[in-house]
Amino acid sequence: MMIKTMKIQRSTILLWMMLLMMPLSLLAQTNEGNKNESDDPFEETWKDRIVFGGNIFPGYSNGWILDLTPMVGYKLTQTTIAGVGVNYYYRSFRSPIDNYRQIWRSYGGRAFVMQDLMYGLFGQAEYEFTYANYREKSPTDELLYEANGSSPGLLLGGGYSQRSGSIGYNITVLYDVFYGRNSINRNSPLVIRGGLIFGL
Repeated sequence: MMIKTMKIQRSTILLWMMLLMMPLSLLAQTNEGNKNESDDPFEETWKDRIVFGGNIFPGYSNGWILDLTPMVGYKLTQTTIAGVGVNYYYRSFRSPIDNYRQIWRSYGGRAFVMQDLMYGLFGQAEYEFTYANYREKSPTDELLYEANGSSPGLLLGGGYSQRSGSIGYNITVLYDVFYGRNSINRNSPLVIRGGLIFGL
């Protein structure tokens, strides 16, 4: 397995995407007529503007699976959240035929911008950088093969949010425009997530 790092220069696209998404907040004030002074996030304390959440997916299929993506964000406006998070993925597979093991670990950080649009829909841009470790072990737990690598990702897309009070559940569909043969953190450019956000 050959793992190579993609060119980091393309990561400057993230800065442009964030700058392009900010003006959307001027177009996305769908409930302007229902707002009062207390709805303005800039009237809130900085603690009231912090949101947090993420998703966790444990599983088992001839080995354990754990997908964890916690995040913390800050409400820049009533409809715009910017934040950071971490990604962690673990997959252990034991062959039922010859008892050999494959272990995959990946972890990294991400920065994102979420922009409310209308009727629960939102847009999202996200930059991530991921490190990965892959191992193959014999039935006696002897290390047979190991590879390490890293690669960036630029995810663009959006989703739908169902909210009740200060809690929301998001379903997000993103496309990694950096995806290619050098990508180490996924098998497809399409990323689908579900998770909770608190503090909205």
